[in-house]
This record gives sequence, C-alpha cells and structure tokens, in this order.
Amino acid sequence: EQVKEATKFLTDQEKQTQFVSVLLQLITSATTPPHVRHATGIYFKNYVLRYWPINENQDWTIPKDMCQLIKQNMVGLMVNTPEIVQKQIVDCLELISMTDFPADWPEILPELVKQTGESFQAKNFEKATNLLKATNSLLRRYRTIAHDNEQVNKELAFVLQHLLQPVVQEFQFCSELIAEQSNNPAALKVIFEILHQLFKLFYCMTYVTLPEAIEDNMDLFMKHHMMALTFSSQSDELLGDDDDRPGILLKVQATVCQNICVFIQKYEEEFEKYIGDFVQAVWNLLTKIEHEQAKYDRLLARGMLMLTNVSKGVSHKLLEKEEILQQICDKIIIPNLTFREVDEINFEEEHLEYIRTDLEESNQLTRRSSACELVQGLRKHNEAAVTKAFAEHVMKQLAEYNQNKKENWKKKDVAFFLISALTISGGTRVQGVTSTNELVPVIDFLKDQVVPELQQYPDNHPVIQADTLKFLITFRNQIPKEFYAPIFQCALKMLGSNEYVVNTYAASCMERSFGKLSQEASQNNDYIMRLVMRVLSVSKGDIIEFAQPIMEQLQAIIMRIAKNPTIPAFDHYVFESVACLCSCLHAKDPTLVTQFETQILPTMATILQNDTANFSPYVYQLLSMFLELNPTGSFNNAHKEILENIISPAAWAETGNIPALTRLVEAYLRKDINSIIQMEKFTAILGVFQNLLSFSLQDHHGMEILNVILEVTPKEAFSSFIEPIFTVIFKRLTSKKTTKLCCEFTLFLCRFVHKYTLPVLHEILEKITPGILNNVLSLWETSLLNFGKQSDVQVATIMTASILVEPLLTDNAYAAHWLPLAKGLAFVMFNVNKSMAVLEESDLFEKQKNQQLGLQTSFAKLVHSSTSVTVDPFIQQVSQIDRNKFVVDTLRPFVMTNAQALQPLLQQLAADKNGAQLCALLQ
Repeated sequence: EQVKEATKFLTDQEKQTQFVSVLLQLITSATTPPHVRHATGIYFKNYVLRYWPINENQDWTIPKDMCQLIKQNMVGLMVNTPEIVQKQIVDCLELISMTDFPADWPEILPELVKQTGESFQAKNFEKATNLLKATNSLLRRYRTIAHDNEQVNKELAFVLQHLLQPVVQEFQFCSELIAEQSNNPAALKVIFEILHQLFKLFYCMTYVTLPEAIEDNMDLFMKHHMMALTFSSQSDELLGDDDDRPGILLKVQATVCQNICVFIQKYEEEFEKYIGDFVQAVWNLLTKIEHEQAKYDRLLARGMLMLTNVSKGVSHKLLEKEEILQQICDKIIIPNLTFREVDEINFEEEHLEYIRTDLEESNQLTRRSSACELVQGLRKHNEAAVTKAFAEHVMKQLAEYNQNKKENWKKKDVAFFLISALTISGGTRVQGVTSTNELVPVIDFLKDQVVPELQQYPDNHPVIQADTLKFLITFRNQIPKEFYAPIFQCALKMLGSNEYVVNTYAASCMERSFGKLSQEASQNNDYIMRLVMRVLSVSKGDIIEFAQPIMEQLQAIIMRIAKNPTIPAFDHYVFESVACLCSCLHAKDPTLVTQFETQILPTMATILQNDTANFSPYVYQLLSMFLELNPTGSFNNAHKEILENIISPAAWAETGNIPALTRLVEAYLRKDINSIIQMEKFTAILGVFQNLLSFSLQDHHGMEILNVILEVTPKEAFSSFIEPIFTVIFKRLTSKKTTKLCCEFTLFLCRFVHKYTLPVLHEILEKITPGILNNVLSLWETSLLNFGKQSDVQVATIMTASILVEPLLTDNAYAAHWLPLAKGLAFVMFNVNKSMAVLEESDLFEKQKNQQLGLQTSFAKLVHSSTSVTVDPFIQQVSQIDRNKFVVDTLRPFVMTNAQALQPLLQQLAADKNGAQLCALLQ
C-alpha cells in the first residue's frame, strides 16, 4: 500500500515545473544514498521514455524548456554518476538521440568531443572512457541502418566533421601509451578500455557506408586494428581472471574481428590488400586459444565468422589449398565443435539454454555455430575439395568413437556436427533441410550411423541420443519412407527418457498425445505441446469423436496458465491447438463450430476480464476465427456484446492487441456490414481507423481496416464518409509522411480506382482541394519504387497499367504524370527490389519506447486460426492475373491508337533501363 501511495505521489508530481530539476539534483548529488541514486536513475529513464515528445498524438510531453534542460545535463550525468546509474543515462541518451540528433541537438557531439579531448590531456582516462561510451550511445543507431540515403549521409558527414580527427588522435595516443606501458597490465587494461570504445565508434562511422575521409586513412586505421589483434599477453588483468568472462583484451579483439567482417562483407574491393595480413593474424589467434575456457567464445566465434566471410568473397583462394583445409579442420573446426565441460553442464542442468542454442539455432553467435558456418563458407567456391578433405575427418572421428564408445562419445558428437555442416545447402528451421550437398551420402550416414544409435538407446550416451534425434529433425525431408517405422519405434521410447533434452528432442521429432503433459515435470514442455498441435493439425476430421475431452483438457490448461503463465512457446501452442481443433470440427461439419464457440466463450471472457498473462491477442484471434467460420450470416447477442467492447478505446490501449483486433474488426465488417450500419457502429469503426492512422507504428492496421470498409460497404452508405476519410489521410501525410504510409495509401487508391474508377476519384478529390490529384499521382509514382511484397507489386502493376490508359491522364492538367507512372510501372515489373522496410526509424523508436515501458508490443500469430475468409478477395482476384499479359493487352492498343502523341514519351521511356524492357514488351 505504501508503494502504491508513493507511486501515485510521484505520478502526480511528474507534470510539475520543478520535477525534472529535482530528479537531476538527486541523481547528481554525491550525498544522495547510492540506492536512491540508482532508483532515481531508473525513474528518470522511464520518465523520458514516457513523455519525451515524439509526435502530436501524445497526451502530455515534457515541455521544451525541460527537454532542453535534460539535454544540457546529459554529458554531466555521464561523467558525474556511478556506473550503475550511467547505464540508465546511456539508455536515455540513445533514445533522445533517435529523435533529436543531430537536427535538434547538434551541440551534443562537439561537447562530447571537447570534453573527451580535455580528459585525454588531463590523463583522466576513466572520464574519457565514460564520454566515449556516451558518444557510442549517441551514434548507436548508425550500427543498424542497412542502407544509406541522402539524410543518413548528411548526418554521417556532420558526425565525421566533428569526430574523425579526434578519433585519429586518440587512436594514436593509445598506441603510443601501449608501447610505453607494455609491461604494466593495470595501465594496459585502462588503455584497452578506451580502445574498445574507439573501435566501436569506428564501427558506427563505417557500417552504413565507407566515408571517403576514412578510406583515405585506411592504412592508419588498419594499423591500429592490426596492433590490437596481434597484441599478446598472459595477464589476467587483460584476459580476465574468470574462465567464463572475457577480459578487456579479448573484447577488443572480438570487436576488431567484427569491424573487419563489415569491411570484407561491404567494402571488399577497398579492403582487399589488407585481407591476407588479417587472415594470418586471426589464424594465429584461433589456433593458440584455449578452447575449454568460455571467455574466449566471442572471440572464437567472430574470428571464425571473419574467415567465413573471406571464404565466400573474392579472396577465397587464400583458404583453398589442401594443406590449409586440413589445418583449418584440425586446428579450428574440430576444436571448436568439441563438446566441453560447460556444454555438459548446460545439457544436464540448463536445459532450455542448451536447446535454444543447439536445436533451435538461435541468432546468438556461438563457437559451434560459427565453426559450422565456416565449413559451409569454405564449400561455396570449393565444394568438392572441402567435402573430400572434411569427410576424411568425419571417418576419423567415427573410427575413434567405435574403438571405445563409452569414453570417446565426444568424437561422434563432432562427426554429427561436421556431417551436417558438409551436407546442408539450404533450408530453415521451420521447413527443415531443403537442399543438400550431393557429394555427401546422407542416407548412408542415416542407415549406418543414426538408426543404429537410435536402436542402442538407452545404452549410448545421452548427448549422442540427442544428436541422433536432432539429425532426424534436421534432415526430415530426406528420410526415405522405409525408415519411418524403426525411427518411430525408437523415438517413442526416447520420449520416456529421464534426460530433459533427450525427451524434448524426441517430442520435437515425433507425434504424441496429451499423456506426457500429465507428468508434472513435463506439463509445461513446449515441445510436447507442439506435438499435440501437430497431431490435431494432421488428423483433420478424424479427431472429431475425441473433440469434447480434448477441448476440456485444453480449457483446463488455459485456465491454469492464465493464472500462472509458463514458457511463452508452451502458451502459444495451447492456443494453436484450440485453433486446430476448431478447424477439425469445421472440416467435418461447419455447424459444429457454433457449439464449439459456445463451449469456449466463457473461458475467453474470463481471460479478457482479467488478462494478467497478456493472452488477449490469442483470444481475439480465436474470436475472429469463430466469427469467420460461423455458418450464419448475422450476429448473435454474444457477437454484439463483443463488438461493443472491441470498438472502445480501452481495447486498443495494448499495442500487442492491435493486429488481432484489426482482424476481428475486419471479420465483423465482412460478416454483416448492414447490421453494423443499423447498430450505428460504423462511425465508431471509422474512429478506430482514424486513431490507428495517427500512429506511425500502427497506421498500416488502420489502412487494412479501411481497405475492408471499401470492399464491403454499399456505395450509398460509404459516399458520405469518403471525403472525410481522404481529408484525414491527407492531414496525416502532411504532418508525418512515411514511406510505409505512402505505399499503404497507394494500395488503397488502387482498390478505390478498381471499384469506383479514376474519374470518380478525381471528382471526389476536386471537392476537397482542386488539383490535389497531381499530388496524389506524384505520391503514387514515388511509391512504385518502394514496393517489395509480391502481392503489392502485383496490385501496383495491374492498377498502374489500368490508369495509364485513362483519358484523364492525357488531359493537359495531368499529362505530366504519364511518363513517371510508366517508368514506375517498368520499375516494379523488371527491377529486383529489396523488401520495403515496414518499420522506419521513428517506428523503431516508438516500438522501443513501448517495450521499455513494459507495454506489450509483440504479437504472435496463430497460424491455424487462418480461414478462407481471411483471404483478401481483391488480392485473390488480382493475383490470378498474368501481369505481363495484362500490361501488354491493356497498353499495346492504347499505345498504337495514340502513337503520334505518345512518341516523345516512349522515346524517353526507352532511355530508361527498365523502361526499355517495357517498350520491348509492347512492340
């Protein structure tokens, strides 16, 4: 109760003028108790996250003068607070920089640079390190931007103008100090802490693009990278005195490898002359490291990743000689694949961690995954030689295992990893392996090495048991049918293993029932729950006689986990199983869905009333499914009550609910639009659209709802809302135009023109603002360059071709748009375009802000809840069109009829690379 009262008091004070000043005073005052400073730092960070001005839709934001005060104090906070508080300040700095730097906060970088320089002069290296950390935080977003553009290049030019020369000087200063203090580990530790931040800054400055100023100084920068990479020490001060945690030297060398990877991947031509030396340096590091100690793992992984990039690039011949391949396998691959004591601990005690890194192949960089990637990289340009050389090592490992299976089980574990790396050529964790190296006899390995191990259970080592099951999971698409029976029998036995990893892998490999979930130790095992889902999925209508008891068990599980949430994956598969069961009933008898819905609705209602487990997105997806599959064409009382709730603003407050709620609103619209109009709920749904449109992170959901409104609403009911809808969209585009919204609006225009024609669109737009169609067509032209999704490309192609033959576009007022639209059409038809980024930078900030506040931003789709009703009829219709044939059939007659008038435009079109292909198609 005291905590609640204190929280309410602070919340009431947040909007007071002096609140920020009080927070800053508490954080910076040395007399403030440490725990109070820490708590204040956390509160300050969350305060900034909640109220920093991002867009005009926030209820309240920090006033401008207070924002300025916060920004003025950021540097001081970084150097005058304890390390535990600095972590909160770093987060604040990064978040503020995403919206304000450099345009609205240009002074921060020169100030950081100035104070860093002064700290170096005063030899206050702790302060210098803190300031460099702050600079890295300021620039961190440049580490994730995939492609440069005019705005990013302009920002980086500003950064380099202030930062490049100081960084060069600081690199040189550190190099000289290292030479002076070469026998002083304590001093070297401080210097390498600074170097670590400098190498990170170098990454920030070069990840997006290679600036000319850095390219001109490559010799200097690479000299510093090589110095750090080749520096050798046996001191625990530098290597770390804990076997599991890397010391600063190992961190620096791992960061250097990361920087070199970027240069090999993105700037190989400019970097080519340095590659040989860095390959040798990394080789020397990897071959002398003590692999048993986990503190070397990051360096090992990044070093192998660097060699992998070399093996795939233009310098791959450096690693192609037979003796080099032998040494790579002997000295790098096999040592890093070998099972260690820490792996055994994870296998026996940290089950989920082991499974996450082994079976689920997480994105985390590990030494074993990096070793496998190196094998696959070496195969790219030299598959036959690599396969031959490494296959010999596989046979050697197997021979040593067969000499003493009990003692040498690690040898076969290595063989499993090595054979998989040699075999896999394509695939995903979801699909399994889809293409293999034809030089590897994978079926022979299955017959001679995998099945016999399955049959030896439980006498063989548990890790080998898990390896065999993982092999079957990985290569499930390649297993011949004659092996199904023995595999099934063996894996079924292994479901009863006392080893968590083994029975989990068996569950992932086999079909099983609810029986395993009755065991307390496995009642929340997500792999077993996934099996339940798969059994229901493949059974179709055959499961119908067991539907009632299955549903009762699923409901009991849902009620249990709603009170005490478990592993997220387990929770997800429970709801997937409900969706599967609903599909089974519908496949047998559609009328059964109504009975099913009646049975489960009380459980769903209970969750929505008290959703402490954040299960609402799952509930809304199931409700959508029930409504879509309901055989009646109207709403019952329960449906009406649900509609009343979901159109209220409170339902949309949790961002994780929005995708599911969007689908549910669309289901209502498609089920019975006339009833919605009669119930006077149509305006409220338009209000939902307008609210979603105001947020850049959610505007695409608003446009999805608008697309369905356009699809199902009768013209007489829709006509009075058309002008206000366009006005709202234009207002949002004026206040905050994004590439994503422009593309979504263009796709809406395509639908509108398809239903009502371009002249009708012109007539409506003229009532809003005369001549605004020019702006709309310009936006359409620009959007054509940004579509990446195949269905969007199809729609854009068909509808752009359609409007190009409209008489309106030959009108003098709009004739200037014909050529840009034709070029855009050629671009979407013939250019291999990257997928459009759904989240732009402002969206990422908004998403990060929500996550920091603890708001639910993730949304897990229930795959089995999809129904035929969820298929967009417009997309379905357009997708069946042969777009090249449509373009030819539409444009060729028009071009022939208007040949004389179009001749100058066609000549300009033919001068464009993609346009030339379009012209050739029309001849």
